[in-house]
Amino acid sequence: MDKQTDSAAEAIKAASLSLALAAEGEWPALEGMSSVHVRERSMLFGTSVEDSLSLFASGLSAWEMDHLRVSVGSFDPLLPLTHGVVFAVLDSETTLAAVPFSVMRPYLPLSPLKATVPTSASNASTSLITSYVVLMRATDAWLFHNLKVSTDWAVEARAWSSSVEEAKMRHKAERNRISSTPLPSNGDRDYWDSYDLSDVKNACRPMSSLSIAQDPKEAETDDYWNSYENNLSRF
Repeated sequence: MDKQTDSAAEAIKAASLSLALAAEGEWPALEGMSSVHVRERSMLFGTSVEDSLSLFASGLSAWEMDHLRVSVGSFDPLLPLTHGVVFAVLDSETTLAAVPFSVMRPYLPLSPLKATVPTSASNASTSLITSYVVLMRATDAWLFHNLKVSTDWAVEARAWSSSVEEAKMRHKAERNRISSTPLPSNGDRDYWDSYDLSDVKNACRPMSSLSIAQDPKEAETDDYWNSYENNLSRF
């Protein structure tokens, strides 16, 4: 088994275990195999979070959460996930994987379909609501990171790559493109505004999205860091 196949197989195994634990409501066990970001959020909110699923699935609207509850609750660990796995590299220390696990028809009563998730992003139907698991790579394992719902997985998957190596090359190319782009005469603000990240959907909103009072005099200084944070919080 080559490295690419091995990474995909490991990601599918971690996603299956994560979903099985979530379906059974085994939240402490799921937290134990989660990324440091999930554990930090759990420590922050503690037992005040009424629904543990809401803790892990950040940034979802009410209807998305409803679909996610059904898709997670109906997950059958005896049916292996053989769907396409995609990857993304955010920086030298952060690699993510996304594993689709359920599709549902929109505008119908919530019930899982007896259908196969498309084997590749290019074949994904826009008429289906796709639920997927986001994993983060640790030193020697894939860790649970988030649960997401997509109404157009074919579009969202463009921000991902079919293998870890491809994701690394894509990240390197983007980093080289940014480093070789000349700084506009209007300064840092216009430089960062020149990059369009609209194709990438948030898969994990940062804790810093909570409103915190700020001294207006610090706003100009924070513009640079806010742009940097928005880039790293895409997933």
